[in-house]
Amino acid sequence: DRDGWPPMKASLAASPDDPGLQFAAALIAAGRDRAAYIDHARRARAGAQQDPLVARNLSHIAGAQ
Repeated sequence: DRDGWPPMKASLAASPDDPGLQFAAALIAAGRDRAAYIDHARRARAGAQQDPLVARNLSHIAGAQ
């Protein structure tokens, strides 16, 4: 029952270019804010070459193409 968005926002503020955080933010935003979901998914895809784990899991986020 906890909301993960406030800690995610703080993490993104500290490391906005982290593709893993962008991927996680896309997952958290998926059910609450479609525009934020698409933006975070796009950023995760853009940084995937820096993070092999994100690259392997991009298929779990739609709209990241």
